[in-house]
Amino acid sequence: MDGTLQNTQATSRPDDPWLTAAEAAAHLQVCVRTLKTWVAERTVPHVRLPGRVLRFDREALDVWARERSVAPVPDVRTRSTQMPSTNTVPKNRYTKMWS
Repeated sequence: MDGTLQNTQATSRPDDPWLTAAEAAAHLQVCVRTLKTWVAERTVPHVRLPGRVLRFDREALDVWARERSVAPVPDVRTRSTQMPSTNTVPKNRYTKMWS
């Protein structure tokens, strides 16, 4: 050994369905720390192998992410095209007192 540190993080093959934590985080476009928080909270599907090794099934992650997708909010400009009348008095608790 020449004194340099070797990469101990295994990487999966492109056809391998199992991802490492770093690969799964990149796949979900989040930090590894965020992914590990989700693992600790048991919110993300994962497998813990002996030696505290984490693996993530690519398809299970895709399904998990799709289940959490949110429908887009409609554009505010398209909700109402009619402008409110400018000569209306707002109704509040003081309107009766001043009428």
